[in-house]
Amino acid sequence: MSGHKNPNFGKKHTIESLKKISEAHKGIPLSIDHKLKIGLSQKGKSLSLETKEKMSNSKKGTNHPYFGKTFSNTHKKKISLSITGNKNPSYNNTIYNFKHIDTNGIFHGTYYDFYTKYNFNKSGVGKLIHNKTKMYRGWIITE
Repeated sequence: MSGHKNPNFGKKHTIESLKKISEAHKGIPLSIDHKLKIGLSQKGKSLSLETKEKMSNSKKGTNHPYFGKTFSNTHKKKISLSITGNKNPSYNNTIYNFKHIDTNGIFHGTYYDFYTKYNFNKSGVGKLIHNKTKMYRGWIITE
């Protein structure tokens, strides 16, 4: 039943009943299908500048979660060590074979070693690695 045929049409829930409804729905996981529908319903909507400003201000100054907190030097060192080298999410130790089309030059090594040795743009070599371009400055990836 919807519209004027619904017995609750035109009526409003009390604050207490809204809290009860809210509590009853907490902890119930949403299905993937439901999450997709929520996402699609928000697609194309844009926030007003006023709303963006309010959201920005809500996490500034004393409202920021780390306001007034400092990390000790030992904690900073632990954080640094936890993301250094192969623990860094950007670390890629895959060995690639690169071949230059014109000179038949061959390079065998990591992505980092390649763009560092030839002073190439990191994102340009990244596009080559991720098959977004077939060639970068005359270099291709071979098997």
